[in-house]
Amino acid sequence: MRRSVLDEGKLANKLTVTAKGPLPEVVICLGPAVFVPGNKAFALATLRHEIEHAAHDEMAVEWVRKWRDAGWRASSRPSPRRTTTRPTRSDRSTTS
Repeated sequence: MRRSVLDEGKLANKLTVTAKGPLPEVVICLGPAVFVPGNKAFALATLRHEIEHAAHDEMAVEWVRKWRDAGWRASSRPSPRRTTTRPTRSDRSTTS
């Protein structure tokens, strides 16, 4: 039970960020332990859980694609994290 990426035809647990080459594909692998006789709900719940992980991996692959399309620089890496403008602790007022 895991989700992985298929990177150049090989299964990998981690997304490798490269400037060139084919984009990795996200795959879900379910082992025999998921299929408990008489308990289809367990298999379905496990599959749904892994689908959520796979959706996040798909978002990461999409960020790599956008990074490449924007004209990558050798010294840069894609960053899927958003910059936020939330106040930091030092910005917050401590008086009421």
